[in-house]
Amino acid sequence: AGRTSVAEAMAASMAASSSSPPAPHELFGHDLVKRLCADKQKDRKHAASEVQDRVRHNGSVDPDEIRRILNCVQRHFLEGHQHNTNQKKGGLIAIASVAMGLGEDIDEFLPPIVDRVLALFSDEDARVRYYACETFHNIAKVAKGKVLMHVDKIFAGLCKLY
Repeated sequence: AGRTSVAEAMAASMAASSSSPPAPHELFGHDLVKRLCADKQKDRKHAASEVQDRVRHNGSVDPDEIRRILNCVQRHFLEGHQHNTNQKKGGLIAIASVAMGLGEDIDEFLPPIVDRVLALFSDEDARVRYYACETFHNIAKVAKGKVLMHVDKIFAGLCKLY
């Protein structure tokens, strides 16, 4: 009792946003969105680099902008795209880029980031699950020991992999 599921945590994270997330093209521009969802991994990686640069604009982090990015990625890249694996992979790469851009400032954003990625450990597509694992690895490299605060959710997510 008293524990929340990953889905409940994600819903709470989304509800915490004061407004609905902007459309991806409004936040990132049409070209960046197109490259995040591209077939070629090279295009997605270049787009991810731009997301990372945006997170750490002029060496500082804007918490409201980070929340907008995370909520936008969740809503427009990860939810409701059962058959569009490139869109999900692009969303996962964007989340990893956010984490890498945050660097040591990841503390406040680690719970919603972890929840979003772990939810895709049980995706029906093996490629999405692989990207979720790779994304989580990148997050763990940035967060270091801080990620251990979520070990119960991580272990549950790892048990869902098949």
